[in-house]
Amino acid sequence: MPANYATVAISIVIPTFQRRDALLRLLRTLEQQSVSPDTFEVLVGVDGSTDGTVEMLESLHPPYRLRWVHQANAGRASACNAAIAQASGDLVVILDDDMEPTLDLLASHQRAHTGGTRRCVMGAAPIRVDDAAAPHIRYVADKFGEHLRRLERPDHDFQLRDFYSGNASVRRDELIAVGLFDVDFRTYGNEDLELAHRLLANGVPLAFSPDALARQHYEKSLGALVRDEYSKGRTAVLFATKHPDAVPGLKLTTLQSQRPRRRAARRALLWATRFSARVPGLIVGGMAVLERLVPNRLAHVYRFALEYFYMLGVEEAIAGRRHVSTAETRR
Repeated sequence: MPANYATVAISIVIPTFQRRDALLRLLRTLEQQSVSPDTFEVLVGVDGSTDGTVEMLESLHPPYRLRWVHQANAGRASACNAAIAQASGDLVVILDDDMEPTLDLLASHQRAHTGGTRRCVMGAAPIRVDDAAAPHIRYVADKFGEHLRRLERPDHDFQLRDFYSGNASVRRDELIAVGLFDVDFRTYGNEDLELAHRLLANGVPLAFSPDALARQHYEKSLGALVRDEYSKGRTAVLFATKHPDAVPGLKLTTLQSQRPRRRAARRALLWATRFSARVPGLIVGGMAVLERLVPNRLAHVYRFALEYFYMLGVEEAIAGRRHVSTAETRR
């Protein structure tokens, strides 16, 4: 912690990469929090952005303390750690750069940690959907909305795969005790679950606060969604290698226990992919066509296709291959 800075109650950590405008929206919204700006600081981990993010940060003079760390691109985990290393608050709130917090976000996260109870708290993070939203965005929003409703049930039994760190809070000393995020996770996916696994092992349970609300502005293309799912499959292998005891709780295990017909159809596509690198691009192209023709009837298509890309990532991580590139999914 820099010697020139007094401590605050809350340190907000925001990892960001090439999303200057979204980050600016988030930083402006944080000016309107119900708690005093003297009680929190904002630390941005700029992960190699070249879109003017640093220049934008230099131009701002918000009422709260704002600092940033600019590093070469090394992934979300590394960007989070770089920001957390500068934190002075007892409570760390991690926010993705596409979030739009409600006025009581920080106050609600604080309330969730009163009484000295050890916990890692997820705040609600529903995805904003407007009339112009693409069908795949509506699918992601609906699926994540179901997840949030499960978390809000009073009898919900929290499991590893419940966790997300796009709107989450935990005591700084708890993060330090488990060694922060694992920087071996350089690409998208599973860095948050891996952290949650170590927090749970260290006696820090997961919890949910519907009042700690920040809405997501999900703006990814269909190709970006596919690449994320493929990357999650690859990083699931990294996670499983590091923590074999966590494998039963991963999506990898869930997919392997599906009905035989569904597994067989997916295996057939994976087999075809070994012989033709065009298959992933053809699948994304077909999904794009269906989005135009039957935009409201694609839930099962999205689910099956994304499961295929996840398992493709798993198989190719194990085999040391890579089929899915930016060019193949640029839609």
